[in-house]
Amino acid sequence: MAAPLTPPTSSQSLDPAHFGFDLNSREWASLIYLGFFAVWALSQRKIRQSALNIAKIILGPKLGSLFAIMTLYVVAMVAVLWALNAWEASNLKTTLFWWLTVGFTAVSKAVEIPKDPTAVRRMAGEAIAWTEIILFLGEVHTLPLWGELLLLPALTLLGLLLIVAQSQSEHAILVGPLTKLQIWAGLAILVFSLIGVIKDPDDFLTWNNLREFAVPIILSLAFIPFLLVLAVVMEAESETVSLTFRGHDRAFVGFVQRQAFLAFGVDFAGARRLTRDIKLRDITDRAGVRAAIAEIKAVARQARHPPPIDRAVGWSPFLAASALASQGLAPGDYHRAFGSWSAQAQTLKMGQGPWRPSVSYSVTGNQEAATRLRLQLKVNQLGHDAEIEALWRDLAQALVGWALGEAAVADLTPRLLSEDPQTLTVEGVVIHLSWSRWGTDRLGGWDRILAITHPAHVDVVFDGEAPIRLPGEEQP
Repeated sequence: MAAPLTPPTSSQSLDPAHFGFDLNSREWASLIYLGFFAVWALSQRKIRQSALNIAKIILGPKLGSLFAIMTLYVVAMVAVLWALNAWEASNLKTTLFWWLTVGFTAVSKAVEIPKDPTAVRRMAGEAIAWTEIILFLGEVHTLPLWGELLLLPALTLLGLLLIVAQSQSEHAILVGPLTKLQIWAGLAILVFSLIGVIKDPDDFLTWNNLREFAVPIILSLAFIPFLLVLAVVMEAESETVSLTFRGHDRAFVGFVQRQAFLAFGVDFAGARRLTRDIKLRDITDRAGVRAAIAEIKAVARQARHPPPIDRAVGWSPFLAASALASQGLAPGDYHRAFGSWSAQAQTLKMGQGPWRPSVSYSVTGNQEAATRLRLQLKVNQLGHDAEIEALWRDLAQALVGWALGEAAVADLTPRLLSEDPQTLTVEGVVIHLSWSRWGTDRLGGWDRILAITHPAHVDVVFDGEAPIRLPGEEQP
């Protein structure tokens, strides 16, 4: 049971130390310099106006509501910690500092979660990193105030010099010495603090110090679920906002956002697929949204456990989509689009710069099976490059080997670098190779395409607005 929250006595209520505001010399030095900076900044008209504009944005309806909800969540976390005897009034300063620094900056990290699958794990690791332990130990004992007033600007200057040296190649020779100086300065601060701990261990080994160390870590870890929910809401809004530009009313867009949240939760890819399917299939009613969600989930289950496919009808679309994953072509999801089904792998790019060569890979077919595999190399330069040709050869051999076996690879390999059209038929499956040049002699390039077409493949053409599926010949 939690200890009763007794009100402070009149002397305690006037004592900042009761709420953890017994500042050490380093904290006083920081406040002094921040105070000087604030006075200078507010004396500058442009900075003052910019600060006012930023404050209006932060306190505006959208961000203001977000920070209010975040504050209520932090208060709830603190209440739980207090109920577990893991928080006291003396931890208020540490909690407020966490709220103003780590808490507010962590909100911006919610944007990273949908894009980076490792973001949550990285945030958890940062909360319990060794650097947090070292920083805590380094602040147990500090220098006298005059020493901290000298130390803080010296460390700040050292950090700025290191940043400049790292960003400018002509000063790169200074990076090593400055880094070593920064490490030695940190070690000196840590050793000074540890000497104080050793001299008076009883002053350090207290429950309050343990809470001061643990509370920021616990708050950071407990804040991650809030960030996950925030990321889901933000992703749903950003993905569905484009629907309003396609003529959908706000009620329909709101329904899509709620259904995406309920159906997919933190499965951000699922929510993105829903928005994409609504656009591709021109879904305009709620029943269509529910049907799209059901189809996306069914396809996702099949992708996790691909069912066996009769070779007479094609290849497993999920296995085909990931056939070149080990070569860097990460598979896309298999989905309905324009009267057929397809999956597009993430484009593989070589080297640096906007004009670097790229490789694309796609799978096309029907709901049951993939019936065409298409690999394309796009080179934004004329002439031949041994590295590019080796990459093309490896990818083409891997794809043909997966689809048709090593015998087909042996037959195809001598033709892979030909600039003339090549066609090879293996057990009814047509392999077509093509090379084409584009642009001018000065600004141009060339493409190679490998298309593997199953006999069951049919091309989709459109008559007006209705797709018609026709048996088609190879059209790479």
